Amino acid sequence: MIYSWILSLIRRWPGHFGGGCYYAGYMGVKPVTYSLDLDIGEVADGHHLIVRSISLTGENLLFDCAFVPEPAEEAEVWPNMAYGADVSPPGWNQGWSEGEVYERPVPEARYAWFDFFRPDYDVEFYGLLCPPPGSDYLRNRIARLTFDLRTGEAQIGK
Repeated sequence: MIYSWILSLIRRWPGHFGGGCYYAGYMGVKPVTYSLDLDIGEVADGHHLIVRSISLTGENLLFDCAFVPEPAEEAEVWPNMAYGADVSPPGWNQGWSEGEVYERPVPEARYAWFDFFRPDYDVEFYGLLCPPPGSDYLRNRIARLTFDLRTGEAQIGK
């Protein structure tokens, strides 16, 4: 999961990690963290993924999560998710990741979304807010978390 020292580095020097949104870093946005504590569901045998919080900095969206119960060190369990937003201009870094640091959506975006899959599923990312009905992507998606970038409210759906 995301380590507190990584979070502290990113919060202290937000412009030094990743490419970042090409202009969000210049907006004078103050970092904010939204506590969520949402259970995404069982994403690996016997392990639920809990979204603890989502933080927004000038350039990044930080996703803090944990597995419950915590997997053994040798277990191959990690968050497997796709990420996007309702406004995604060409060149914006939406995509699939096993990480917890993402490029912040552009200022025009109202929502970011995260689609969750089992760790062993190979995500074929469509780059769309709504993948084709009946697609392998939708059949294998465990849940979608939709996050309101202005209010910090979050909803979980299938």
